[in-house]
Amino acid sequence: MCAASRACGRHMLPTVVDPRYLGAARQRCERVMKLLKARNVLVLVCASTACGGAQPPPPAPTKETDKESPAASSAPAAEPEKPSAAGAEKEKSKEKEKPKVGRPIPSFNDASLPTTVGTDGALFHYADGVELRIPPGAFTGGLNVLLSVDSKSKGAGKGKIGEVYLIQLSEPDARQSTEAKPSNPRASAGDPFVLKLPLTGKTQSANLTIEATVMDPKKNKLTSHWEVTAMTKFESGQPGRAVFELMTLPDGHVHLTSQAPSAAAAPGAAAAPAAPAEPKK
Repeated sequence: MCAASRACGRHMLPTVVDPRYLGAARQRCERVMKLLKARNVLVLVCASTACGGAQPPPPAPTKETDKESPAASSAPAAEPEKPSAAGAEKEKSKEKEKPKVGRPIPSFNDASLPTTVGTDGALFHYADGVELRIPPGAFTGGLNVLLSVDSKSKGAGKGKIGEVYLIQLSEPDARQSTEAKPSNPRASAGDPFVLKLPLTGKTQSANLTIEATVMDPKKNKLTSHWEVTAMTKFESGQPGRAVFELMTLPDGHVHLTSQAPSAAAAPGAAAAPAAPAEPKK
């Protein structure tokens, strides 16, 4: 009996083997061998899975998945929608409406010594009603400012109203000196300076006289020039005050006057012969 006959439970072939029986036996033997191999593979796969082995690799991609349509591969990615012009204008208007919150302006009362003012600006108050406002951004660096009453000065003389005030500007590292020097007014890099001076009696209108001192090369001494600028507005109160908005902060004497504004001085602007100099950074 051959091995194929034993596995299949068949009887032994006759001594004289018929070719037909031999071919059938071979086919059965091949089938049995295939079954045995399949069972062995299944047992190995189950054992590896139970022991935490690696999973079988994924099936190889077919030709249909590998081939993509040319239209799908060449199509560009969709771009995000751009806001319309009307929507952009609304966003800009909302940003403009938002209030700008900044640091408060430093305030000083009856300052009798030079005060260093930086880019934050400053507000000077005095008991007699004088007020000087240096807006934020007017100075590009530090600068010493001192405003005081000069009782010895007679001012421009004719038409003088009230006290004569002295505005002194100097660099922070400069020494304080009582010696006269050429004026060095400072132009604002932002909003105008605001100077408020008290009016006397029932007066509701007055102009501002501004002194500018320059060196006379012929006489080799300082000479004073006075310019008159118009009042910006009247501020009622006790006392009433004349308000002046100046794009240049004077460096010298100032006082109220009944004189008409100078032809060379535009309303609200302090005229000075010397060119304004920027403070050191």
